[in-house]
Amino acid sequence: LSGTAYYDGENWNRFACSNSGLPSNNVNFMIVDALNRLWITVADPVRPVSALVKLEAGDWTVYGPETIPNLYEPKQISPAPDGSLWLANKSNIDTYSVMHFDGNSTVTYDHTNSILPDGIVHALAVDPSGNIWVTMGRKQYPFDDDLLVFDGNDWNHLVTTSAYLRDLKIDSSGIPWMATNQGVMYLQDGVLLGYNSANSGMTNDDTTCLEFDSMGNLWIGTTMGLTKYSLDGSWQ
Repeated sequence: LSGTAYYDGENWNRFACSNSGLPSNNVNFMIVDALNRLWITVADPVRPVSALVKLEAGDWTVYGPETIPNLYEPKQISPAPDGSLWLANKSNIDTYSVMHFDGNSTVTYDHTNSILPDGIVHALAVDPSGNIWVTMGRKQYPFDDDLLVFDGNDWNHLVTTSAYLRDLKIDSSGIPWMATNQGVMYLQDGVLLGYNSANSGMTNDDTTCLEFDSMGNLWIGTTMGLTKYSLDGSWQ
């Protein structure tokens, strides 16, 4: 409930309603795309405000429900190579959808018009080819998670697992990696593989987020700290 902060190399600074174009300080998610544009989702039921916000070259643009129909509680964002965006949205009846927004129009996918399950979007990521990968948690027992991918024409279901697929990133080879409550998992040749404290240098299986750096090393956030998996196979 306090906007967003950034570090300029010397000082911490803050964007909030009082000094920026943010329509709410209740920030859900933010990411910088390849064009150095900052994208932020905000959702504040009290004001009420639901919006996708863009900061580009000092200018703020707010996209609300009048621009993106049925935008209620926008969450994760993943930029596509063509400059468009994919975002997750929670409706007022607790139904999650995946939206594609090109700056003008929106296409929405959910369990009513695609093979997406009636579940909760946990993470999404666009690969270098423009495919969108999504992890979703089912809302009914046994509450498994699904990994799906959309190539622009068809949705494909890839795997179902008992693991909680919290975060999702795609490596330079197009392989999806996921932070889970059972370690780090990745899908290769249709098989779900992974690393945990039993078969690697990881000291904690409860992973929460992950990211690849510019060298291709994998950084893994866990509930007990940070782990680095290097290209040479070493763990730190």
